[in-house]
Amino acid sequence: MFYFPAMIAASAFLARTALADVAGDLLVTDPNHARIIEVNPATGVQTVFASGGYLQSPVGIAIGNSGAVVVSDNSNNRIISINPTTGAQTLITSLGATQRPLDIAVSPTNGNIIVAEATDNGGPGEVMQVNPITGNTIVVSSGGNFITPWGIAIQANGSYLIGNRGSQASSNDGSLIVVNPTTGAQTVLVGSGSLLWTPDHEAIGVDGSIFVADHDAPDGSGEIFNVNPTTGAQSLVSSGGYFDGGPGGIAIANDGTLFVSETNGGEILGINPDTGGQTVITSGGYFSSGIYGVGPEELAVVPVPEPAPLGMLLVGGAALLRRRASLRNGYGSN
Repeated sequence: MFYFPAMIAASAFLARTALADVAGDLLVTDPNHARIIEVNPATGVQTVFASGGYLQSPVGIAIGNSGAVVVSDNSNNRIISINPTTGAQTLITSLGATQRPLDIAVSPTNGNIIVAEATDNGGPGEVMQVNPITGNTIVVSSGGNFITPWGIAIQANGSYLIGNRGSQASSNDGSLIVVNPTTGAQTVLVGSGSLLWTPDHEAIGVDGSIFVADHDAPDGSGEIFNVNPTTGAQSLVSSGGYFDGGPGGIAIANDGTLFVSETNGGEILGINPDTGGQTVITSGGYFSSGIYGVGPEELAVVPVPEPAPLGMLLVGGAALLRRRASLRNGYGSN
């Protein structure tokens, strides 16, 4: 059981019994309106999942190992946890005044929150580790090859994959950097001068392949790339179509479908990773369109629970029947 101080109730929240009730839905950050929007990918229906409270400009979002929804807020430099049952918001930690948490991921092994963070003082940014219980922060890696660590995903071996945006859209100096979670050592997987210009966010498929949402590359409308996790070789997955210079957030469903936020167009798109075909999942509604950063930003897929093994169901059912029989016979008061 987690103990969190400084808990407040969300000002708006869709009541539910558990996060499993919305398994497969998308949770999308809407930084311009200080809220999280839930999207049903089958119907496109949008619902306000959480708003107000500690949320001012939520950007990064992930599902914690305990089921809590974890959010990074770029305006007030905070890491926030949202209880999916009660909607209560918990302030996990406040970062320094010059630090800007842009994206987050949760370690599947220990539950620590990993933050890609930029700075306002001209520094190169860093990758931080945040304890979800105590809020204690540790700098894992800084400087080196970082320009602006913008996106983060955790690979199967535990390494941190960082989308390192370049100094400006026209400079073609964006890169993908792999960070050792223990030593902080940086390895450039994809360097400057590649197909990647401004890699915003990343998602990792079940086979370990990397999908990158590139905000500008190279024609200004943005593209989605697939990157080989061993060689760094890049191939184009999708471009043009509904992209309007704003593909930012990216997530992958259990069936391999890619979901991408189009911040300029105010849309959530489904993308076939094999054909690159684009489908509008939802648009308009709570999502504004216009300049970059106004529309939907990052998104996460609520995981679908694995079905319980048949043996477990049989054992559990037998135990329940014995329990009921004992109660009928006057036994088992506890």
